Amino acid sequence: MTHLALGVAMASSLLVGAKAPKGKTAPEAPAPPVPEAAPAPVPDSEPAPINVPPPAPPPAKKAFAAPKQVAVGVDFQIGFSYDIAKDPAGGKDITSTGVLVQPSADYFLAPHLSLGGQVILRFQTIETDGGKGSRTAIGLAPRVGYDVAVSGPITLFPRLGVAFEYVMASAQQGTMKRSSSDAVFAVFAYVPFLFHPAPHFFLGIGPAVRVPVAGPDHLKTTSFGLASTVGGWFDWM
Repeated sequence: MTHLALGVAMASSLLVGAKAPKGKTAPEAPAPPVPEAAPAPVPDSEPAPINVPPPAPPPAKKAFAAPKQVAVGVDFQIGFSYDIAKDPAGGKDITSTGVLVQPSADYFLAPHLSLGGQVILRFQTIETDGGKGSRTAIGLAPRVGYDVAVSGPITLFPRLGVAFEYVMASAQQGTMKRSSSDAVFAVFAYVPFLFHPAPHFFLGIGPAVRVPVAGPDHLKTTSFGLASTVGGWFDWM
């Protein structure tokens, strides 16, 4: 019995060893293939627009009489004027016709407020009951002004100043001739209306008056009349 049981055990172990060789295992089943992911669809859209900044607006046009502007021009007074003065020959008032040319410049210190001056060049022919004569004057005249808007392209630009003049006068009465020269100090006012038909350009006309306050009596003439102006302006800075 003992030998029979031992034989059966040995036979069983041989059968088991034949089915599964020592050191080897059954092969594993292959893994199923993993499907590839489909590519993401590309949306049909236009590229984002590029934001371009709008062009800068043009600089605003400056109006006449702004600060740091310079107005240059020439004042004219041509024609008849009535001068109230003492005629050295007979103490009568005299009348004159003449030409007054005054190149000028005005600088605007603040809106509408100007400080400037002019060069005086004046020639007059004089007539009195007793004779005739002439006067030539040169001088300088500082002045202040203030420009006021009236309507559209029209402004009012009154100016007030003082004039330092050197006057050379000659007179003839019959066969007698006289000449003199001296300095005259006067105050004056000029109130022209200015018309601005185009940028940086103006024309003007208005009353002008001159009153002497110092000088020889025969040269202290108070005159008034109409004067005209032509000029332009530009920005100093």
